[in-house]
Amino acid sequence: IDACAALAAFRGGEHDLAVALLMPLSYALQRIGGSHAQRDLFAQTLIAAALKIGRFPLARALTAERSALKPASPHSWSLYARALDGLGDTAVANAARAKAKALLDA
Repeated sequence: IDACAALAAFRGGEHDLAVALLMPLSYALQRIGGSHAQRDLFAQTLIAAALKIGRFPLARALTAERSALKPASPHSWSLYARALDGLGDTAVANAARAKAKALLDA
């Protein structure tokens, strides 16, 4: 129920609420079943909500983990760059963007 409420909150622009509802569930979603892609929707929603409300340390942690788990995903590296930009870590953000571009160009 909380996962669905989090998606509704995100859709309604209540990004703080979406983060509050998804954070406790983020490592328990595998238990609810569904495909990897379906569960990934919740992870992407959590990251997007964190970025929208300026919770850049949280977004950095989530995107760093995502990039480590999906190193061939340009989207993951782009999200990581956005989180790093929010923290003012331009050099590492640029490296993450370059990684995303290299993956897209490959």
